[in-house]
Amino acid sequence: EYLRFVAKFQQVPKSDIELRIKDLLGLFEIDCTHRIKIHEHSAGDKMKIAFAAAIIHNPDILVLDEPFVHIDSQTCDFIQSLLKSFVKSKTVLITSHNIDLIVGICERILIMEKGRITTDFIKQEGHSNQMIIEMLKNKMQTNNNKTVALDWLGSVNKRN
Repeated sequence: EYLRFVAKFQQVPKSDIELRIKDLLGLFEIDCTHRIKIHEHSAGDKMKIAFAAAIIHNPDILVLDEPFVHIDSQTCDFIQSLLKSFVKSKTVLITSHNIDLIVGICERILIMEKGRITTDFIKQEGHSNQMIIEMLKNKMQTNNNKTVALDWLGSVNKRN
């Protein structure tokens, strides 16, 4: 019902709604045979439903906030593949703390610290994902090389 509501709200043609819902429920392996409310689903299924709702109207611009949280590895791989295919024809903005996943999807990566962009990185040919991850992690570590003294723990790195 929620996906039907979102599809109608996003003005998906009535003739397409049921097919899109069926396709998305199948792709994300969401069991809807027991008419349960969204809040009764697992955290992972809630994220799958949210992602399905975000794409049901085939948007030109897709904004996702932490789309991989609570998602199992198989669904994560599927979403990554789907997002990679979107990058060619859509604008996709993703916020995430998971650099490893983002590097595999995005062509341009911005890192923000306290509301300010500290790194603006555009992938270049010849850079492997692992090389990019290491460069970004080194840059973040350099930006955040702070040590905090806690008497009861000793000196520890605040951020690694």
